[in-house]
Amino acid sequence: MLCGAGRSLEDLRQIYNDKGLRHLLKLDEMPSTDAVGDWLRRMGGGSGLTGLGEVNRRIVDMRLRKMDTTQHTLDIDASQIIAQKEAAKYTYKGEQGYMPMVGHLAQAGVVLHEQFRQGNVALASANLEFIQDCQAAMPQGHQIKRLRADSATYQADIFNYLDDEGIEFAIGGRCSESVKTAVQNIVESEWKKFADCAIAEIVHAMGETRARLSSCRCASPDADGTLR
Repeated sequence: MLCGAGRSLEDLRQIYNDKGLRHLLKLDEMPSTDAVGDWLRRMGGGSGLTGLGEVNRRIVDMRLRKMDTTQHTLDIDASQIIAQKEAAKYTYKGEQGYMPMVGHLAQAGVVLHEQFRQGNVALASANLEFIQDCQAAMPQGHQIKRLRADSATYQADIFNYLDDEGIEFAIGGRCSESVKTAVQNIVESEWKKFADCAIAEIVHAMGETRARLSSCRCASPDADGTLR
């Protein structure tokens, strides 16, 4: 439901009415929205969430055992969930709800780990710990070798940790004045042009990182100054 931009339990009706999708997902039967709501409240009221976490770990393990590779790419990002509950806080987007952090394994197409967060929790908060939790959740014999994340993960301690772990990474970051100057000094012949953007490399590092970072800037008609 999240992947389909669902915002409430009533949106499950969209899945129910999509016979083609249900056939592909082998969802021959679906509970009503009321039944799903009752079930979720029971899960959240006791030890159900722990049990669901164990179910997800087994699903991840089953999926990875069928793959040819043991080295995986981790994508982490916060996902806004809009809610009108009294306890829900306002997110940086100005909407009331929650901002859970979710870790996906790109090649396997599964959610490896998630962490519930209130809407007003800073996006950059505890992301290193989240990455470490994702590593701990990997089944035996498999490892995270690449990481992709947005600018909320643009932190020196994360860069240093990933270097120490031998994990390659692509992390977005806002352009500083020094980076903008470096980009402007790139000669035309060094830009690799595509249909909707151009890419070139520069050397850039934060003061607290132990190694210089080879970085790329994507330039497109609607570029927002983001360093990739």
